[in-house]
Amino acid sequence: MLRGHKAAVVGFAFTPDGRTLLSSGEDGAMRVWDVANGECLRVKQGHATIIYDVGWSPDGTQLLSGGSDAMVTVWDVKDETQPQTLSGHSGVVLGVA
Repeated sequence: MLRGHKAAVVGFAFTPDGRTLLSSGEDGAMRVWDVANGECLRVKQGHATIIYDVGWSPDGTQLLSGGSDAMVTVWDVKDETQPQTLSGHSGVVLGVA
């Protein structure tokens, strides 16, 4: 059991090596988890609303998120600065890859 989201979890993705899990939820947060011990490594807050889907870059260094705010964000895993925001969608973003 991984506990930490304050509302329902709606998206998740494993890193290519399967060691780290990324989850997203209705609370507008993404959480990065160490699968082996269940520890939450990072919390990213970049959407004002529900984050429907998340994904990893093939090398595991970047995160993608898409939400009900019609935005896609690209995050550097280790960098705590603001993510790159991709706008232009006319509605909810339900999937990222």
